[in-house]
Amino acid sequence: MTFIASVIAKKGVAIIADSLVTSSRPVIEYEDFANYIKKKAENKDKEIKIEPKEIIELFKTKASHTKDYEEKLFKYDDYTAITTAGAANINGKKIEVIINEAVKKIKPNQKKSIDENVENLNNSLLMKLSHILKLNLQYDPLYLLLLITTKQKTKPVFLN
Repeated sequence: MTFIASVIAKKGVAIIADSLVTSSRPVIEYEDFANYIKKKAENKDKEIKIEPKEIIELFKTKASHTKDYEEKLFKYDDYTAITTAGAANINGKKIEVIINEAVKKIKPNQKKSIDENVENLNNSLLMKLSHILKLNLQYDPLYLLLLITTKQKTKPVFLN
């Protein structure tokens, strides 16, 4: 579970978050593997033939462990921050890397309003996440939530 709090004050926003994250990875459950072997053994041959493709199909992406010190807060500009909850990795790519790449690509433009900058960042993040997900679904499918917080409001970006 992620804890994120933001307090909007007259002179800015204070944002805090915990640093625990649960990572997911592909695993084979013992029971699934045992059932696979049992099914293969029903064949009357003397040897069990294990097909690599069938073994790969046994893998399921599941929460694997919880670790500390994962970044969940990211500065966009003096008025905007990004916070995350949910998946720590998508298709083996850390959320931190995805966000930092999007921020580098869509730098804040002082000539645009905060809302315009946030909208551009939001679109860039959604495009990047959509592209990564098209490659292969390897993330905790529960959710990924990005909150883009400005001194005026918070805008959720859900990936579900």
